[in-house]
Amino acid sequence: GDWQEGLKSMAALGFAGSFRCSVNDTPSGKKAIVVGSGIGGICTAARLARSGFSVSVYEKNDVVGGRMSELKLETDSGEYRFDTGPSLLLLPEVYRQTFRDLGVNIDDVVELTRLDPNYKVFRGQDQLCIRSDISKMREDLEAVEKGAFEEWQKYSSSALAFFRGGFDSFIEKDEMDILTKSDYRQWVQMVLKGGNPLESHVACLSRRFTSQTLIGAASFQDLYVGLSPFKAPAVFSLLGALEAEQGVWYPKGGMCTIARALVDIAKENGVQFHTSRSIRRIGTESTSAKYVELEDGSREVADVFVVNADQTYAARELLGYTDRQDPAFSSGVVNMMFAVEDPCEGLEHHNIFLADDYRKSWDGIFEPGLHLPDDFNMYVHVPSKTDPTAAPQGCSSVMCLIPCGTLPGNREALNLDKGAAFGLAHNVTQLAIFRPSQRSSTYTNVYFVGASTRPGNGVPLVMVSSRLCTEKILQDLA
Repeated sequence: GDWQEGLKSMAALGFAGSFRCSVNDTPSGKKAIVVGSGIGGICTAARLARSGFSVSVYEKNDVVGGRMSELKLETDSGEYRFDTGPSLLLLPEVYRQTFRDLGVNIDDVVELTRLDPNYKVFRGQDQLCIRSDISKMREDLEAVEKGAFEEWQKYSSSALAFFRGGFDSFIEKDEMDILTKSDYRQWVQMVLKGGNPLESHVACLSRRFTSQTLIGAASFQDLYVGLSPFKAPAVFSLLGALEAEQGVWYPKGGMCTIARALVDIAKENGVQFHTSRSIRRIGTESTSAKYVELEDGSREVADVFVVNADQTYAARELLGYTDRQDPAFSSGVVNMMFAVEDPCEGLEHHNIFLADDYRKSWDGIFEPGLHLPDDFNMYVHVPSKTDPTAAPQGCSSVMCLIPCGTLPGNREALNLDKGAAFGLAHNVTQLAIFRPSQRSSTYTNVYFVGASTRPGNGVPLVMVSSRLCTEKILQDLA
C-alpha cells in the first residue's frame, strides 16, 4: 500500500505511541546513571533529562552508539564510509515519534530517503527486486515461477494481517498493558485472517511456492529475530509486511547520523557522556542499587540505574544474578568491507544472495563457535547507490554480512552475551511478555533497555523499549 496510508494505519493502531509521562510526574533533582550508550541508552538518557533528572552516561568504548557504528577508510581515490551495525531504517514513524518526544522534528536534523526497491534478491540465475508496490514485481515474480504474482499478493495480505494484529497488541504496550488492556478477540480475528501464525514460516510459504528463491526472499528476515525460517512461526512474516507497508529508508550520511543527532539532543538537555569509562560492577545493598564502580575503582552514586548493556550479560556480570536459565541467542555475523573502484551497476542499495541449498544454509548459525555453512546466505549493503557521501564518485562502498555461529569478538567489543549480534532470540519463551522486563527482577531502582529486553531487537523496537523504560521509572517514582 501507499506509505502515507501505511502511516495512517499505524496511527489508527496507536503504534507510534507518544511519551506518556511529563516532568511533573517525578520529583526534580534525582540522579540517573546510564550504563552503555547504544540507541536505547541515549534515548533513555535524553528522556530522563527532559523529565528533570541529572543524567550521566558511562560508555566502555571511545565512541557512543553501541551497535550503531561506522567505519571510514581513506584511499587515494577518496573516503569510503561503511555502516558496520544497523543498515536498514524500518518503521520510520517510530523514529519520528522518538524525536518528537525529545522536542525535535527529525526532518530538521536527518535527511531520510525511501528506497525502491527495498531489496534485490539473487539465487543462482534468479534475480528478484522486492518492492512495496507489488504490482511492479509481476514480471520478476513470474520469471521465477509461473503463478507466483498472485500467490505473492495472497501471502503479502496474510502477512499484513499478522503485522496489523500483532504490533499494537504486543510491541507498543508494556507487560501489564499486554495482560490487561489488549483486545485479544480483535487480535485473534485479525491474525487468523493471515492463517495459522504458529506453523513454521517455511511450511506456510511452501504451500504457495515451489521455488526456493521465493521462499528465501520471503523469509530471510527471520535472521533478524534470531530464528531459522524453518523453525520460526509464520507470524514473523510480519517482518516483510512492515517493510512493504512502511518502506525501507536510509539517512544521508549513514545510520550513525541518527545516533549523533540523538546524542546532540541529549547533550542539549544536560546529559553528560563519559566515554572510555568501563563499569566494573553495580554496587547494591538489600534490594537497591547504590553506585557504579568503574574499572579505576572510583564510584558514582545515583538514585536510578539504567543498564543499556546486553541484559543477560549485565544481570550476571554487573549485578551478580541470573534471572533465566539457558536463554536462546541469535546468530553471530561476519562483516567484510570493500572499497570498490566501480559503480557496481548490478547491485541495489540492499541485496540478498541466497544459498543454493537454502535449508542447509541455516545449519549451526545459532550455536557457539564459527559455524559457517558450506553454502551460506549473504547480505550486501551498498549505501553509495543512494548516498553519494558514502564513496568517491564512480566508486562503491560495499559491506558484506554473513550469518554464522556466535563469535567472541562481539562479546569483547560490545559485551554481547555469547557474541550474539542481535541479542536474545525471539522464540516463543522469549517473546512479548516472556522477554526480560525493563524492570530488574532483583533491584527496585535498576532498569534495562535495549535489544534483549521488551519488546525486542532492531532500532525502532529499542526506541520503543526506551519509552517504556522511562515511563516505568517515572511511574515508580511518582
